[in-house]
Amino acid sequence: MAEPKATLRERLERHAVTIRGKDGRDYCLRPIEPTDAASLIRGYRALSPQERWFRLLHAVPELTPEAAAAVDSLADVPDLATIEQIQQQILEGELGAQNIRSDHFFSPLGPGQVILPRSFTVFGQRFTPDSWALKNVVFDDVLWTANDITAKICRRIPSALDVAFGVLANDQIVPEIFARITDPTAASSNDPVVRLRDGLPYQHNLAAVRSVIDQQTPEAWTGNIYLNWLDTLRTLSAPTTDPAYPEAMRTRAWAMKTLNTQLASWT
Repeated sequence: MAEPKATLRERLERHAVTIRGKDGRDYCLRPIEPTDAASLIRGYRALSPQERWFRLLHAVPELTPEAAAAVDSLADVPDLATIEQIQQQILEGELGAQNIRSDHFFSPLGPGQVILPRSFTVFGQRFTPDSWALKNVVFDDVLWTANDITAKICRRIPSALDVAFGVLANDQIVPEIFARITDPTAASSNDPVVRLRDGLPYQHNLAAVRSVIDQQTPEAWTGNIYLNWLDTLRTLSAPTTDPAYPEAMRTRAWAMKTLNTQLASWT
């Protein structure tokens, strides 16, 4: 005679319930009665965010001892004060600090800017000067003060010209960048890229990026193949307006040809 199928509740009672949090940790709890669940929820809501994390890490034995499963992983956890001390030491240092945005973040109202969260990864993103440059010439890194009021400039889209000037040291592109910044028709353009990129003051950030990049030592460009490649493109930005160069190389058309060569490789 076939054994009757177990009900869902009976099957759950045979196993611990595992909850995987957004932080990637597993929190194990045995099935609990509705009355115990209500007590757990009320107690959990009364805790601060730090205490909630700490209690869950311990499988909340203090709240409902009968709900806690045996710890099968991280067991020897320091007390909450020690965890907060470790957290403060991390925040006061540079461990895990990010310089490049790799996700969407909500910027606070007013002039306050996004502070990127600390990140600890095995194979995480790599820092590159061009990514850093693009991050610094768009919202919400660009601030502008007018009439004693500081506001964030909503420049949503960067440009390859920003990289050409800021990272590849190409000065020939300055007239084009200036024309875009001062374009009075950008806000009403039918092209969404133009509306979100041009007609906005960000030149001070771009100039700051260029200053930082130009201050790097020659050794800074030899760390890996990618940096070597960018340094090679930078050599094309050397001016060719000296009389020693052929007349054709001293023209604006030649400068734009060099720019196209750089950007064709970079993009």
